[in-house]
Amino acid sequence: MSEPDLEELGAILNARDAALANVIQALDEADASALAKQQEIERLTKDCTERMALIVRLDGHARRLEALLQGKLGTVPPPVAPSSPPDMAALHDPYLALEFRTLVAHLEARLELLAEDIQQKAAAVSETLVGLDAKLERLTHETQRQNDAVSGMFANLETGLERVNERLNVPPDYQKQIDVLQTTCDARLHVIEEQQQALRAFREASLCFRLKTMAKHALSPRLGVLYQHPPIPLKLPASYSRPVRLSAQPRVSLVTPSYGQAEFIARTMDSVLGQGYPNLEYFVQDGGSTDGTVEILERYAHRLSGWESRPDGGQSQAINVGLAKCSGEIMGWLNSDDLLLPWALPHVVQYFNTHPDVDVVYGNRIIIDRDGKPVGRWVLPGHDAKVLKWADYVPQETLFWRRRIWDRVGGCVDESFHFAMDWDLLLRFQAAGAKFRHLPRFLGAFRVHEQQKTSAAINEVGFAEMARLRERCHGRAVTDMEIARRIAPFLMRHCLADAQVSLYNYFCD
Repeated sequence: MSEPDLEELGAILNARDAALANVIQALDEADASALAKQQEIERLTKDCTERMALIVRLDGHARRLEALLQGKLGTVPPPVAPSSPPDMAALHDPYLALEFRTLVAHLEARLELLAEDIQQKAAAVSETLVGLDAKLERLTHETQRQNDAVSGMFANLETGLERVNERLNVPPDYQKQIDVLQTTCDARLHVIEEQQQALRAFREASLCFRLKTMAKHALSPRLGVLYQHPPIPLKLPASYSRPVRLSAQPRVSLVTPSYGQAEFIARTMDSVLGQGYPNLEYFVQDGGSTDGTVEILERYAHRLSGWESRPDGGQSQAINVGLAKCSGEIMGWLNSDDLLLPWALPHVVQYFNTHPDVDVVYGNRIIIDRDGKPVGRWVLPGHDAKVLKWADYVPQETLFWRRRIWDRVGGCVDESFHFAMDWDLLLRFQAAGAKFRHLPRFLGAFRVHEQQKTSAAINEVGFAEMARLRERCHGRAVTDMEIARRIAPFLMRHCLADAQVSLYNYFCD
């Protein structure tokens, strides 16, 4: 056996030691739940069995190596210990194989101890589960007995009340007095309820209550959560209604892919056409809707740069067809049920004007329901190129880019994607060296409703496409635990940014 073979065996043993350390750490963390611990112990027992088989194979290699060395060297007296470490390439030390076997035996003993410890813990968990089952059975029996006793008590009370009512002959005047008293009590209860409602309203308006509520929400990330609170009226800061002074007015090309969205598309187009930006190129590419969308597009035709309604291969193809008709320096698309917030386009254009090195910008998102009322928000902490390879939190309706980076990546979205085409485009921008910037402003509104593609297809197509993109980025399949660990710092920064917005909204109201 050559020196590389020995080094490879050493690497295998080191890897096995690292794996054993991970097993011990996993056992320590498994104490949180009895059921989870039992499942983890079963998995580790299987893993240890496989590694035991590996040790047996390595021990066989070591025995063959020792026999080979003894056969070549014969009966050679033990050499004098050298002053310096022996040369591994020489392979003339007859004790080399013996030392290797000792190391293997030591590791095998460690693994046996670990297996015994696993079996002991598994037995302890099993005993605990048996005790819990017995306790649960006793509690169930006691609860049923108490329920039967309470039911008997109520039956006796009802019987006693019936007998009392039969023996009592209440005069008519008494009954009228009882009715008056009952009416008075009802009126007083109504007043008490009104006072309690007023007290709750006062508490909710108080500083301490609102700060406590904000602190509670600050600990929970909102990214990825669509319904965060009941619908409330849309209220934007006063700065969102102030016009933006532009140093230049490059052409902005925007496309809306549409299919079967007659209920929302008029509000989407109004949000774009009401931006007050003079150099706007706006196309609507419809996939042949039959729900009244065409009639709405005909009413808006004089305000659009163009529109078309014909069958296509899906949203990605509609985006490519629409953007192919555009000539603007700044580009983007807006889905037919989403909105742009007031003065979003001028704000984006001015940022591009003052930052010529930036290729891609995006902002924060408001989540609205079918009626356009906010039910949540996504406040991002800033762009993170590393997180983008693990998860896409970029609000697509707030995304804009320069034509130069669009042409650099081929000038199209990948039509093989039906859900994650925007994430794929962002990753291609990043691979092409694009410079990203997050604008700390709400630029768009993402609408959630029952018929939208995002809700219906995410379990069928979306997860598969996202897994495909992660495997492309990392060259392998990744686990949910690994994704959560990679994005955890980003979510913590998001919570801080969201808390800052909450404090600003409170003190500026």
